[in-house]
Amino acid sequence: MLTHHSLSYGSLRAMLFTKSTGSLQG
Repeated sequence: MLTHHSLSYGSLRAMLFTKSTGSLQG
């Protein structure tokens, strides 16, 4: 359960980071 939560959180963070980076670049 903990691993799944960590993976989900990591994925969300990655998506947010990508969105932020894209906004900065674009």
